[in-house]
Amino acid sequence: PALSRPSAFFRAADGQSRVSAWNIADNSAQSTSSSSCNGTNDFTGGTIDAQVDTMTVGKSQKTTGANSAGVLMFNAGTLDVNTLRIGYQAQSGATSAGRGWVNLNGPAALLSVNGTLELGHTSGGAGTTNTFGVLSINGGICQANAILAGAGSGSNVLAINNGTLCLTNSAGSADIPIATVALTNATLQLSVTNGFTNFVADTLI
Repeated sequence: PALSRPSAFFRAADGQSRVSAWNIADNSAQSTSSSSCNGTNDFTGGTIDAQVDTMTVGKSQKTTGANSAGVLMFNAGTLDVNTLRIGYQAQSGATSAGRGWVNLNGPAALLSVNGTLELGHTSGGAGTTNTFGVLSINGGICQANAILAGAGSGSNVLAINNGTLCLTNSAGSADIPIATVALTNATLQLSVTNGFTNFVADTLI
């Protein structure tokens, strides 16, 4: 039978510390496999309480081969992460893509990133444009220290629909902007400093 009030609690083995590493759709142990790596962590319908040091969503193979696609979604609870990497190129020159999606789907969903939230982490060489990350805030709240895009990465997207982004520093940079920022009834809470640019995007919708 279905649970009436399901919840998921994640800590390290001591029950208090952060989970050191949480990987979704990690295919980095492979080099030329024709088998894709797809992984979804869907906590919809329940409540999550997780504290994590480093989370990676969608990590490619080391060289060629099939792509990886990772998805994380929740609609209630708190995910507290020090470093979040959405889409990850496992090694320099890898043409296998690491693609990741993180979805906050409801007003009770809170994502807190204490360090860096990176869309499309790249390691260099050929294939960087194949890797990308998508963060969708649909009614939820994201608190982030900084949002970066990987150098030469692909179609990274930051989409906010009836949600809130609280940003301590910046999202994107003049050298490496976020590919697409899509705002619909969005609330942005930014740290205003004279001469400092909070958002840099190629395309604003």
